[in-house]
Amino acid sequence: MDNNAKGFEKQFIQNVKTNTQPVIPASSPKDTGQKPVLAIVCAVLSIIVLIQSIALIVVVNTNSSLFSYSEEENEESSNTLEEVSYLYNDDGNLVAMSANCKADDGSSFYFNKSNNFEEYDTTSSLIDSGDYSVNRDSVFTINRKSGTKMLFYDGYNLTDGTVFYNCEEPEPDSESPEE
Repeated sequence: MDNNAKGFEKQFIQNVKTNTQPVIPASSPKDTGQKPVLAIVCAVLSIIVLIQSIALIVVVNTNSSLFSYSEEENEESSNTLEEVSYLYNDDGNLVAMSANCKADDGSSFYFNKSNNFEEYDTTSSLIDSGDYSVNRDSVFTINRKSGTKMLFYDGYNLTDGTVFYNCEEPEPDSESPEE
């Protein structure tokens, strides 16, 4: 049996040697010719990416005005609103404003830039009118028929200490809330 085993082993090794071929990598140019194809594909993709990058830069530069914030334009628009609704003296202090100031209970004041005011009750009926002056941007002195009244203004709200009036700019067409 030893002879049979040795003969079988020799025959097996000889069959393995004759049936096996050396392993060549799939990307080898000798066997498949893929290396030039991969180089061409990479070159084409690189050119496409380069063209897209240039196009993106051109589009962003062309439309850069859409993305830029101009402080000058913003200042001009806010100055226009302030010029319409508020009057300031040479020192920059508020001297008059055009505003409707309304309380939660429905009572209100209407101020115009001619330093005149009208006071309305909760049913929007005119109850008083007269003139007013502004001291230090925040103290409104109201001269009415029944006497002088002081109100304090914080830039948004007007109060006498008990009632708070929320002030808003009037519509461009309206002169007073009554009209």
